[in-house]
Amino acid sequence: MIYLVQPRLVNEPFSDPCVFLDFRFGRRAMLFDIGDLTPLAPREIARVTHVFVSHMHMDHFTGFDRLLCLKLHKTDTVHFIGPPGLGDAVDAKLKAYTWNLLDAHSADFVIVASEWSRGGFTQCGTFHARDAFRRGDAVQQMKRTFVEQGLEEVAETQLMIRTDYQSFDDYWTPIAAGEGPLGKYVATLDAAERARTDAAVRDAYPMLAAFVRSTTSAPTGRRSAS
Repeated sequence: MIYLVQPRLVNEPFSDPCVFLDFRFGRRAMLFDIGDLTPLAPREIARVTHVFVSHMHMDHFTGFDRLLCLKLHKTDTVHFIGPPGLGDAVDAKLKAYTWNLLDAHSADFVIVASEWSRGGFTQCGTFHARDAFRRGDAVQQMKRTFVEQGLEEVAETQLMIRTDYQSFDDYWTPIAAGEGPLGKYVATLDAAERARTDAAVRDAYPMLAAFVRSTTSAPTGRRSAS
C-alpha cells in the first residue's frame, strides 16, 4: 500500500522538534515546527509550502536559515503560521543579512508570516526577495497580484466584519493574555491600569456578548473591457 501523505519525525525524539508531512504525489510538503533540518534532503525541503510553528523557542525555529538558503533563488512562496510575534521573528531573521544582491530581476521568493491566536488570525506580513525582504502586508501583496493579473483601478477599501462571541470573556480573555495588537498594548499596562481597562471595556460594551464588529482592508479592481 502506498500512502499519499506520509508524516515523518525529522530528528530523534529528544532533539529539535520537527515533523515533515510529505504529500508524495502533490510536489509539496509541510513542516510542523522547524528545528534542525539537516536530516532532510534538499529536494524534500524544496517541496515545503507551509510551516506551522508552535512557539518561538530556538529549537523550534532554528531550521529557518536552512530553508531560506535552499529556497532563496527560486520563484516560490512559503507560508509560516504561528503565534503572536512570529512576524517579528521572521523580520529579525531576515534583517540579520545583507540583501544588496537582490533586485527587481531576482527570483521572487516570498515568505508570508501569519500570526494566529485564539480569536483567529491577527496579523499577516509578507517578505519579497525582490524587495530585499522588506516587511509588507497582505493587502499590498494582493494589490500587486491584481495588477499583475491585468486588473485596473486597483484600490484599497475597508470591510466591516461581524464576529460572534459566546460571552464578553470569550472576546476579552485572549486580549488580556496579550494576543493580537491590542493584547500587546494591554500587556504593557501595570496591574492597576489593566484592572481599570478591563472595567472600562466591560462598561462600554455591554452588548459584546452578542457580537463584535471590526474592520479590515482589502483591495478591489476592475478588469479591462478589452
